[in-house]
Amino acid sequence: STNDDAVKANLLVVLTNAVRHMPKSVLMNGIENVVPLLLSAIRLTGGNLKAASIRTITLVILETPETLRDEITTSIIPLAIASTTQSNIANTVDVRQAALGALSLIPEKYPYPVVHTARKDVLRALTGARDDRKRIVRQDAVKAYNKWLNLGED
Repeated sequence: STNDDAVKANLLVVLTNAVRHMPKSVLMNGIENVVPLLLSAIRLTGGNLKAASIRTITLVILETPETLRDEITTSIIPLAIASTTQSNIANTVDVRQAALGALSLIPEKYPYPVVHTARKDVLRALTGARDDRKRIVRQDAVKAYNKWLNLGED
């Protein structure tokens, strides 16, 4: 119901703000429990909260990529792709930059066999992001595109 969605959105606001100010060591201890909630926050919110959730996921990818190995192609990459489009009003410049930052980090942190199935979809999405109206987003999209284009060429 609408009431449940409003409560869920408010709880996600609280969680995202708490996670943003939490020490890294504390966050990494219970990250397996927090990741599903962060993914929900990315799906349900927009603006600063969505960007903060994506940045937290990016931090987890950077610090302990193995904790997200199962969700990387099924949830994280599709949500990051959806967050790069400027046609969705919830995807502010900050959200698009955060999503591109996460997409840029994935080829560095995960081996080819884990992420190769998403390569074609990511490259297609990044091609669209390279035409973004904001220059900083276009620059981030080009960096991420080059990393995905070179995926598996090590």
